[in-house]
Amino acid sequence: MIPFELAAIFARLQLPAERAAGACALAAWAGVRQALVFGKDDEIGMFLPAPGLVRTLRDGRRWQQFLEQCSSDGERCAQMPDPDDGAPVQAFGLACAAGQAIFVFLDGRPDGQQCRALLALAPLLGAQLAVEHAAHGCRRPLGGGARQQPPRQRRQ
Repeated sequence: MIPFELAAIFARLQLPAERAAGACALAAWAGVRQALVFGKDDEIGMFLPAPGLVRTLRDGRRWQQFLEQCSSDGERCAQMPDPDDGAPVQAFGLACAAGQAIFVFLDGRPDGQQCRALLALAPLLGAQLAVEHAAHGCRRPLGGGARQQPPRQRRQ
C-alpha cells in the first residue's frame, strides 16, 4: 500500500516549481539527509537532474556512471561527491523498472517497504520528466546552436 504522505510528496515532485520542496519532503520521509531525482533524457541518452532541482553535480562523469549502474542494476550504493561541497558521501540510488527515473538518497537509505512504495509511483514521475526533457529538447536550436547561413551571392 502506498502511504498518503508519499502520494502527497509525489504530487509536489510532478511540478518543477514544487520539486525542491518535494525532494526535501522525500528526504524527510525516507529518513535521509538529501534526496535527488534524475530523469532520462532520451535525446542525449543521459540522466539529468529533474528540472527545478540542482542542475550541476561535481564530478559529472562519475555521477553518470553511478546513474547508469543504478539503471541497469535497479539499485546501487557508492561513495559519491556531495552535490554541495564535493566531500565523499554515501549514496543509494533506486531506479524504476522503466528506466526513466532514478532517486538518489544521501547519508541513508529507505527501508524495503519504502523502496517498494517509491517504485510503485516512480513510473508516473519518470513519464513526467521524459515529457519535460523532450519539451526542453524541442526548444534547443538545431545543429547545436549553429545557424545555417544563406548561400553567398557570387559577384559577377
